Amino acid sequence: MKRKIVCIGNSNVNGFPHNRKICWVSLLRGRLGCEAINKGVNGDSAPGILARFERDVIAHRPDIAVILTGTNDFIMHGQDPESVMARYRDMAGLSLGNGIRPIFLVPVLTEPEQAAAAWFSDVDYGEVNGKLRELRGLMLEYGREDGRVGVVDLQGSYSCGLVDGIHLTEEGHAAVAEMLAAAVEALG
Repeated sequence: MKRKIVCIGNSNVNGFPHNRKICWVSLLRGRLGCEAINKGVNGDSAPGILARFERDVIAHRPDIAVILTGTNDFIMHGQDPESVMARYRDMAGLSLGNGIRPIFLVPVLTEPEQAAAAWFSDVDYGEVNGKLRELRGLMLEYGREDGRVGVVDLQGSYSCGLVDGIHLTEEGHAAVAEMLAAAVEALG
């Protein structure tokens, strides 16, 4: 049986600033020979993703939901790690309640100088990274506590640099696709 995977989240799911053909969702589709649906929206955050979760994930009846959020929550929306993690838990509950296996992607850290030059110069990216590190800890702990929820730690293993301090390079998309493919294959 061919797996169906819905990938939901922010611009690093959407593939910004690259062509969607080289983003990790498309590469995952090719790597696994599965149906992979890209539901990334530039600038989205945890509340927005949760608000569209029913329409963009549940309605597609996938086997797996891959979820990535956090960076925009801290850069633009002033959220704290606990509130973002609460939305991740909500999405995991919706997934599991509908027979969908959730996999969380831990967001990568920003590159502060590069991000300030390319995006918002008045944002404290060091503080954003502190929140991203705290979110990582919460996500890893949740994954350990609930074995039904997969966690792929991009923050702990991503080393391909960023295009603009926030978004993945082409090499980064390939690396994420490989890490995620390994996690999906490990599910059996």
